[in-house]
Amino acid sequence: MALEKMMYALRNMQVANSILSIKNSSFFKRVISRIILIRLPDFIRYARMVNNETKGNRSKADHAKVKEELNTLSNLYQEYLEDQRNKFGGHFKDEDYFERIQLWSEIQADKMIFFFDLAEEITDLLVPGQRKKYTLEEKDMAVFKEISEQHDLEKRPMMGTDILALSRYNTVSAINTHELHVKPAILNSLKIIIDYELNVLSRISQQDLRLIFKTLVLVDIISFADTLFTRNISTSSKQYMDGLDTVVERHSLQEAVAIFDKVKSDMKILVEVERFRGIRNIIGAHIDSNSSMKTLLTQFDALNPNDLYFLFQDMLQLFQRVCRTDQTLKISQLGPTPIPDAIETTGQPEKAYDSSSIPAKSFTPLPYTYEAMSDIWDTLLLEGKDDGNALDYFGRAFYSSEAISSWQREIPIGLHATRYEYPEYRIVHQFIENKLRENQHDLLTIRVLHRIIKSNNIGTSHILSTLLYQMSTDISNREGKLLLLDMFGEISDVYEMDIIELLKKNTNSNDPLVARVAFYSLALIDAKHNGIRRINGLGRHSGDEVDFSSFLLQQLDKLTVQNKILVSLTLLSSMYLEQGFVIYYEKYTKATYFPQLINCLQRYIPRLLRQTNVDEEKVKDILKCIDLHNYGKVAILIGDELSIKDEKKAKHFYEAVANGAIRIDWNQNVLIMNRAIALSRLEYHDDAIKTVEFLVRQNPEEKIYRFLALEIAAIGKMDQYFNEASRQLENKFLLNKDDIEAIDELRKLL
Repeated sequence: MALEKMMYALRNMQVANSILSIKNSSFFKRVISRIILIRLPDFIRYARMVNNETKGNRSKADHAKVKEELNTLSNLYQEYLEDQRNKFGGHFKDEDYFERIQLWSEIQADKMIFFFDLAEEITDLLVPGQRKKYTLEEKDMAVFKEISEQHDLEKRPMMGTDILALSRYNTVSAINTHELHVKPAILNSLKIIIDYELNVLSRISQQDLRLIFKTLVLVDIISFADTLFTRNISTSSKQYMDGLDTVVERHSLQEAVAIFDKVKSDMKILVEVERFRGIRNIIGAHIDSNSSMKTLLTQFDALNPNDLYFLFQDMLQLFQRVCRTDQTLKISQLGPTPIPDAIETTGQPEKAYDSSSIPAKSFTPLPYTYEAMSDIWDTLLLEGKDDGNALDYFGRAFYSSEAISSWQREIPIGLHATRYEYPEYRIVHQFIENKLRENQHDLLTIRVLHRIIKSNNIGTSHILSTLLYQMSTDISNREGKLLLLDMFGEISDVYEMDIIELLKKNTNSNDPLVARVAFYSLALIDAKHNGIRRINGLGRHSGDEVDFSSFLLQQLDKLTVQNKILVSLTLLSSMYLEQGFVIYYEKYTKATYFPQLINCLQRYIPRLLRQTNVDEEKVKDILKCIDLHNYGKVAILIGDELSIKDEKKAKHFYEAVANGAIRIDWNQNVLIMNRAIALSRLEYHDDAIKTVEFLVRQNPEEKIYRFLALEIAAIGKMDQYFNEASRQLENKFLLNKDDIEAIDELRKLL
């Protein structure tokens, strides 16, 4: 039995040693090296047993030599590796910030190779001919290289906040010393590590390789759990350390404390942690002496990696939920972020894992040339590709690309004066102009440009406004027109007279959605101009005062009752929630628009609903939602009443919420629920469930959103989803009798 365990420990180290020779970053080589740190004491322990068990079958000299070699290996291990094993192998223990970085950096190739070679030599002395060579299969090698390249955090300048960030090359890091920073920062490092390990484990097939990554995942997930939750063990135990739950309680962060309390009382996370800990303790961080190797491996094989993944996701979502309750916690859980246009970072680590893992330390930023823009633009043309780096690149190009020429722009000041501006026509403008000319009727080009503008705060741009206006007459597609009108609100100012007239004209559009977007863009241009004037203390009729609010409110009065309400809800939600409006809320929009828009709703909602014979109390309930700024719920409740007699009218109100015309704040659960409900009313059940799943991830401790997902699935006859979601609910939560009955009632709707 001891021989099997000794050879298993050696095999784990062999596999680790093999993949450590493959190109990888120092950080992840150290992550993998922990297999050697973990298995070396197991090897020593069981090799000693084998040496004693076979004493009678070998010469005294052979026994003595192996004993001496093992004692030497043990002593060297205790001197050079035991500290790293204890601090990083089983758990990420509490440690001085710089001592932790130093200790992690001491995990190096020469040490790992030295100790592994000694273990192999001892094996050959103890059981000659039993050591088998390990060869990594080409397919798994290719997968491993691909994943390691994808996860490499050292190949370019990065900003990091996790506890080990400073150990990585090309990384600028916050220094975490306060315990409210330290615990989230440790969990952040573990997240980076576990994400990598799970990715490798999910794609490799060779059994020996899977075993070491499954071991690392198991050990690190339990480490994550013990950093998140304080274990129920004696404070004098050497395994004891405060979890984040204890830290937030010590600092009286009551919202965070309440979340932890709810998880402990309502969920089964800690039960699952203890189930996995039992396996971790016998075949993960240690190889148990009481069970046979066959029994241990049978238990380990029975552990489904998907169960590990789901437990980790539950804990990660809880961690992120807790961190959102407090700004101090939030900082240290931010993931590694590229630093654009950086040419080098200061304070590089003193030591790499090995010479092959030292990355380049100086960089040539991606140039803002026509050729580079063409390549990056092509990545954005791929439908569904979410490439934030490419979007950011074009956002920076509006300021950083080379100026080719300048345009002269005349701006009237009052009735008798003019001032001049000279905006620079840059390479990025030339590139976009050519793209628009080459693809005049290409909707995809407009979509990409819209994504660039909406994801970057590029401010007003006379040149870009002019280029888009020149092509506006060629756009007949409804979606393209809507995107153009929306972009004008972002990039135009009050002096773009042609665009202003175009927007004004479209407020009279027979297409209600076109009219709403035109209203929105004009209001945004107005708020940006007059809002900053109010902030600067400039009143009406001073200098270049331009007022669109009177026009918009007059136009509002000309609309049908239904469109009056929809436009008012659109504008109110935007002005209350959108950053472009919010900064002017107190000084401008609150006084200029809100009273009239709210009055419009209070006046016309009862008139619209009169045809439905709605109860007056229901109307009052709808109007109360206006005071709470819950404009999405107003639209849904109106739709619900209209649907009794006129489903077509009701659909307009549901669509306004579902398509985002009535804005939502993705940090406000109630508003997000509105979108899910609206999508469900429209029978877009898949999209409705995706929205609810976002709520589930944001609020892992709450059952209510999981029940909402079940309700939508039941209404949509989504049997497979319902069965899996109800199973997950039962597995994750301690359900009471009412919960079980509610699930049974919903199942009847299928």
